[in-house]
Formats: sequence, C-alpha cells, structure tokens
Amino acid sequence: MPKRSSFLQLLPALALSLAACATAPRPQETGLLPFWRITRADGTGGSAHLLGSMHVAKRALALDSAIERALGEADEVVLEVAPDELKPGALIELMISLGRLPAGQSLAQLVGADTLRRLEKRVAGDDMPLSTWLQWEPWVVTLLLANDQLASEGFSRESGVEPLVSASAASAQKPMRGLETMREQVERFDSLPLATQELLLRDALIGDRHEASVDTLEAAWRVGDLALLAREVFASPRGPDAASYFEAIYFARNRGFADAIAKLVDAGGRWFVAVGAGHVVGEQAIPQLLEARGYHAERVPKTPRAEEPES
Repeated sequence: MPKRSSFLQLLPALALSLAACATAPRPQETGLLPFWRITRADGTGGSAHLLGSMHVAKRALALDSAIERALGEADEVVLEVAPDELKPGALIELMISLGRLPAGQSLAQLVGADTLRRLEKRVAGDDMPLSTWLQWEPWVVTLLLANDQLASEGFSRESGVEPLVSASAASAQKPMRGLETMREQVERFDSLPLATQELLLRDALIGDRHEASVDTLEAAWRVGDLALLAREVFASPRGPDAASYFEAIYFARNRGFADAIAKLVDAGGRWFVAVGAGHVVGEQAIPQLLEARGYHAERVPKTPRAEEPES
C-alpha cells in the first residue's frame, strides 16, 4: 500500500476537500454558531446538541463557551466514528481489503487515457513508481492524493474540532460512541460507481485548488456562514456522475444521522453530537431533516466576547 502515515487522521476531512471550490466570496459574520439544540416538539424526551465540526484545520480551532457548556453538561458524546476505532493500521487494513485490485488488473484498465496521463504527471518524482499507484481502485488513489495535498498545506486533525471534543469527554469520563463504523465510511467510497470514482480522481488531479477551498471552509465555519459552507461543499464535482457521490457521502448519511439523533432525543438524557460541517448545510442538512419530522432545531448564537472567559 502507498505509505501515507497521516492518512488515518485526515480521512474524515477528505470529502470536504474533494468537494470544495477554489474561488468563493468573503465569509460573512452571522453571530451564530454551526450548532443546534434539538428537542421534541411535544416537550418530552431529552435534548441533543448538534455541532457541525471542522475535522482538520491549519491553526488550532477553539470552541465557543456555549459549545463548551453543552459538552460539559452532556451525559454522552457521539461522533461520526467512535474514538476507539481509530487505531493505527485499522484504516490501512480496510483499504487493502476493499481497494486493492486483483492480480492481473490495473487502474489503467479502469480509467480513461487522459486521467491516466494526468496521474502519471502528478506522481512523477514521487517516492513511489506509477506501477504502485496502478494497483489500487480509483477511490483509493483519489483519497491518497487529497490526503497528501491537505498534509502538504499544513492541515491536520490535531487542529480540528474532534480532538477537543474527545479530550473533554475523556477528561470528564463521559462515554463516547459513533454514529457509524470506520468500515461503513470506507465502504461508501468503495461502492461508488466506477464512473463516479473516475470523476473524483480527475477532480483531484485538475488544478491546485485545495488550500484556498479548505481555507474558505474554515473561515466560513468560524463566522457561522452556512450558505458559503454549503456553496463550497456542493460546488464540485459536477455532472451526472456526481449525483451518486453526493447521495452516498452526504445525503444518505444525513438521513441515517438524523434517524439516530431522533432516537437519542426520544430516549431522554442530554447528548452532544459532532459531525462534519458538510452534514449540517444544504437543503438535505440534518437540522432540516429533523425539523421536517417535527423536532425543534434551534440554532445557538455565539457567546458575546465580553462574556467569554479570559484565556
């Protein structure tokens, strides 16, 4: 397998980096957080605070006091994948079992000549020969390239939101669980139609747009500009073959996440849920799905600076 030691840390952010666009308007301050309080309309049950997170960032992100309070008051913390699944080597093993082509088959047989030429040019001078890259399905190559791009531009998981949430929960000895498994996440990429996989690969090979786009995502997140976040997340890839990507990586998962959150609220107690920011924006965002079911999804305002404790 191509040697990428940081891949395990960056996988959750790759969908955002693959979909983002390079040019965007300046983020607009909204005074609101990408953060909601979810309750039942009839006043029964419990409550869930839902945070749209940034999985990676260039510089350390901080949690607003309102988010920290909700996290401190929660009985249990829920992330996309439970922290105990993020073991070294686990993702690599999954990718080998799902994404390595059978003997005698090559990526060159699965993608067009132009895509292959672009890949050859992109990896020229890399520490691995082209023949090594050709052993993998298109989705694996796409994720590896996107990972390399993010890492080379200084984005890291350690600067993102999840480590803050996990560390706080662990310190308070709060139980943590996942909305899905790592295998389920990886299988979504593996199950994409071949035409969609090639579209994503070509998108990753064309242009140097990742740094500007992920920077824009981070800036929009900081000011709560959900419209710009949605614009970036769903800007690309484009074309008929893109529909299956957005359905598998965003919309289907949003429905599953909304189902799970509704069950948590119905069960009672206080929950803190953190998912990638791409799942809380757009017409099929989790808060909208829950409101359509009759739940209240109240967006939480930022804490005025005068009320923020001194660091």
